[in-house]
Amino acid sequence: MIHSLAPRLAAGAALAAALLPAPAVAGPSVAAAPAQDHYASYRPLQEAVVRAERESRVRALYANAAQPARDAALVLFESDRAARSVAWRPSFATLANVQRVLERRGDAVGPDPVDDFLASLDMRTVPGVAAAKAEGRGDAITVHLAPLHDVRVPEELVMGLDWVAPDGRRERARTEPFRDVEFGDGIEMYVRAPLGDAADWRLEPVLQVNGHERNGEGVTVSLVDDPAALRDALQAGGDGARERPLRDLWRDWNHLRDFGVRSSAPASLRERAGHFGLPGCPEWTRPYAWASFGEGGDVAAWAIEPAGEVRGAVVLARDAARDATYAFADEMEARWKRVADDRGWLVVALSVDDDQADLRRFDALLASLRDQGVGPVRVVVSGDAAILLQRRLAALPEGSFERVLVHNSPTVARGVRSDLDAPVLGLAYGQEEDVVVDQRLDGGGAERWWVRRRGPDFLTELELPALLGRWVDGTLE
Repeated sequence: MIHSLAPRLAAGAALAAALLPAPAVAGPSVAAAPAQDHYASYRPLQEAVVRAERESRVRALYANAAQPARDAALVLFESDRAARSVAWRPSFATLANVQRVLERRGDAVGPDPVDDFLASLDMRTVPGVAAAKAEGRGDAITVHLAPLHDVRVPEELVMGLDWVAPDGRRERARTEPFRDVEFGDGIEMYVRAPLGDAADWRLEPVLQVNGHERNGEGVTVSLVDDPAALRDALQAGGDGARERPLRDLWRDWNHLRDFGVRSSAPASLRERAGHFGLPGCPEWTRPYAWASFGEGGDVAAWAIEPAGEVRGAVVLARDAARDATYAFADEMEARWKRVADDRGWLVVALSVDDDQADLRRFDALLASLRDQGVGPVRVVVSGDAAILLQRRLAALPEGSFERVLVHNSPTVARGVRSDLDAPVLGLAYGQEEDVVVDQRLDGGGAERWWVRRRGPDFLTELELPALLGRWVDGTLE
C-alpha cells in the first residue's frame, strides 16, 4: 500500500514528544552569530542554490509569458557565449537579462547599468531563521550583499533593506549610503527581525538612484515561535536518522542558521518542518507529500498522489545537486499535479547520487511499486542520474518499468543511444531547432525518440509532463 507519511508523522504532539530530547541546559539563541565564519567552503553550495532560485523565477515568468516575450528570451539565451556547449548553463547575467525581458512583456531593453548591478546581487541573512516576537526588539541579523559576477558598481549608491510581510506590507529596515570603492566584493548591513507572528517574511534590497527606488531579489527569513524547541526537534530527528527528510531538515537548519545558505527546496524550512508536525510550524498545503511505499516506511519519497484511482506511476529521478522536491518547483508543481489527476498517475520524486544507499533506494522503490501492482511505471531521469541509473535500469527484473525519458543530460545531446530493451525518449536542450526525430533503425526495435528543443534545460523541463503524456498516447509526431 502507498501511505501518506504526513498524517502518521504529523500527529503533532506525538512526533514532537518523540523527537524532543530530555530537558537540558538551553542552547544559544538562534540569533547568535557563529564564532567563526567558514562561509568560503559553503560558497559553491550557495551559488548553486541561487542559480536554482533564478532559473525557477525565469521559468515561471516564461511559462506565463506571451509568445513574443518567449521568442525574445530564447534569442537572448542563444546569444550566450556558452550556448554551443553540451553542458551549457546560462550565465547569471543572461538570466537577469531574460528576466528583464519577460517582466517587460517582450519590449526592447537597452543597457541599464543600475539594473544590471541590482540584478547581480545575492543576499544572505545570518541567521536565516529568527524568533517571532510581538514586542521589544527582533533578533539581530547580519545581511551580506555581494555580486554574483563582475559588474560595474554605481559610483554613489544608497542601499535600503525592506521587510515584506506575507500580506505584502513593507517595512524599511535600514538605509545606508555607499561609494563604489566601499562596496568592493560585497557589503554587510545590520538589521533586526520584524515584530509579528510566526510567518515567512521576505527581506529585499532596495537601490535608491536619482530619487528613484528599484527593488532587487529578496530572500525568505522564517520567524518561528520557539527556535530552541524547533532546533532540538530537528537535531533529535536528524542525528537519529529516523527519516531522510528530517536529516535533510537538520542539515538545512544548520546551513541557514550559521551561514545563511538556503536550500533549493521550493518550500521554506518552516513549511517543511510543519509537514512533519514539528513545533510552531504551519500546516502543509502543497500537493506533494512525503509518502511511504509498503509497510514500515522503509521505502519513502516525495510524491503527488492522484485525486482518484492510481492507474500508473511516474518516477522522477534527478541527481542530488538539488533537493528532490525541486522537481515540483514553480510551474512544475501545477503541471505534475494536473497530470496526476487527469491520468491517475502517482508522481514520485527522488534524488540519486553515487551513494550505494541512494541507488538501493531507487531499486527498492521500483520493486515496491511492482509488488503492489502499481503500473505501468514510467521513469524520468535527469542530469547525472541518467548516467548513474543506466546500468541499474538494465539490470532490473522484467516489468519493473515500461519506458524511460532522459532529460537534461549530455547523453542525449546528439541523439539517443541506449542498450535498454524498453522504449527511450531523449529530450535535448540547447538545440538549434525544435524537432522530433524517430531514431529506430529501419523502424524496428524498441522506440528511440529524440526530441530536440531550443533553450536551456530548465525551460525544456516545462514540457516534460505533457511530452510524456503524448508519448504514452502515441501522438508524438
